[in-house]
Amino acid sequence: MPVPNELPFMPTHVIVMAFEMDYDGYQTAPALPQTAASADIYSNMGVTSHKLATFIRKLGYKCLPCSNDTALSVPLAIQAGLGEISRIGILVTPEFGPRVRICKTYVDMPLAIDKPVSFGVMEFCKTCMKCADACPSQALSHDKEPSFKVSTATNPGVKKWAQDGLKCITQWGAVGGDCGICIKVCPYNKKQEWHHDFVKLGTRTPARPVLRFFDDL
Repeated sequence: MPVPNELPFMPTHVIVMAFEMDYDGYQTAPALPQTAASADIYSNMGVTSHKLATFIRKLGYKCLPCSNDTALSVPLAIQAGLGEISRIGILVTPEFGPRVRICKTYVDMPLAIDKPVSFGVMEFCKTCMKCADACPSQALSHDKEPSFKVSTATNPGVKKWAQDGLKCITQWGAVGGDCGICIKVCPYNKKQEWHHDFVKLGTRTPARPVLRFFDDL
């Protein structure tokens, strides 16, 4: 049966939501409690997005809720002002770092439009490299600067760090879950403690290499 490649209506806006995953669960990465933390949020995400869709439809508008399907979530989340792209290749939010999952809902209702934000993630990623160093499969780039290079799992036309999706998914198979080490070690993932807050506040300064030391405390 052919699958249609068009939405059943013409959307005018997209509502994008980021859901925090459990911090303690991700501290066990790559063990199974980390995978459970991810799976739990996917379940919660589905329930919440469909409740939102029901509310919007009762207002008389059309909508289509979706998670990882239909369109790429990270570019939409960046356009919605939820965070920045990172060396990992996923969204980093100011509140929870990369420890989020994203869903979106296409609508034809009038909405105020948010704008992209910048809080130093791209600059910090240039010198931090904790995720790339920690990746068991070396799926993350060690290049200092983002570029327009692509891999078999990335789209062209955007300046970023390309990830090797094949190496990443091979690591998933090796550990029997979805790994999560890159998210675990990211300084933006850490809880609100003074030395981690210091790292985040200093991401715009020339002392970024020193900040990695403080994050390891």
